[in-house]
Amino acid sequence: MRIIAFSRVLGLTLFVSAASLGAQTGTLTVYKTFEPASLAATMAIPASFPVQISCTSGVNSTVGLNSGNQFQAQTAPMPAGAVCTIIELTPQNVTLQPGCRWTRVVYPKGQRVTIPNGASSLVVQNGINCEDKPPKPANVNLRKTGGGVVTVGDAATFYLRPANMGPGSVGATGAMVVDTLPAMFGSVTAAGAPDWGCTVTGLVVTCVYTGAVGPNQSMAQIIVTARAEREGNRANCAMIIPTPGPDPQPADNRSCVGVTVTDAVVAVPVQTLTVRKILVPAGDLGKFVLRIIAHSALGTSERLEQSR
Repeated sequence: MRIIAFSRVLGLTLFVSAASLGAQTGTLTVYKTFEPASLAATMAIPASFPVQISCTSGVNSTVGLNSGNQFQAQTAPMPAGAVCTIIELTPQNVTLQPGCRWTRVVYPKGQRVTIPNGASSLVVQNGINCEDKPPKPANVNLRKTGGGVVTVGDAATFYLRPANMGPGSVGATGAMVVDTLPAMFGSVTAAGAPDWGCTVTGLVVTCVYTGAVGPNQSMAQIIVTARAEREGNRANCAMIIPTPGPDPQPADNRSCVGVTVTDAVVAVPVQTLTVRKILVPAGDLGKFVLRIIAHSALGTSERLEQSR
């Protein structure tokens, strides 16, 4: 007799076999295998698959099939012709992946097995049923600050602050940030350790997430610096990209700041200018000194100019 209950993802197989020990004596061996076979390696010793065995010969036991006994157990010898009732109980101390559950037990009401003179076997299959639902997506967003007004030769600093708004989680390689700086910059650097691995190619910064973050949590900040090389006024934008996508709300994946690079010389309008002529001693006949006083919004400056 062969009884099989199929599962969609993973299967467990329970074998019950009877072997004769002489003409009038036999034993009952119960053992469990896994489909795929690699699943057995994930079952720790505390994981147990209990099977209750009750026989008319007086042999009664509940065996816990686990990796400590190679998922098998044998009853005491009994007369051939004895009838055993097998009840498969609920697996114990087994952690299933999210969305999965054990399928119904195959022998909830008991299965009768007669111990024969010769060898016989009974194969029972039960399994793990996993919901056919895709994982929840992560809604990542990005906020960029910094920039402003910088002078040629100085460094500009930009701050990239990513976050995961849920409902899914973001794991390693689950997000990438790309920031392309304007052409008026050079000597670009980026730092996002320990949760971001950043590389710079010319003016393009690419950072791949290496950490793990749940829903409604901020991710590690990325700091980008660049040297201002020539004048200009541009918007600098960065983008975060979930992998795999798509993002359920892509509108907040892009963030921009304005940045202005000015020359180092800044002209300040003079409000008043006072010039006074100062005579030199008689020995320096024909020479004089001009005292020039300038008043502006930045204050008062003074200098002396001597005639030649």
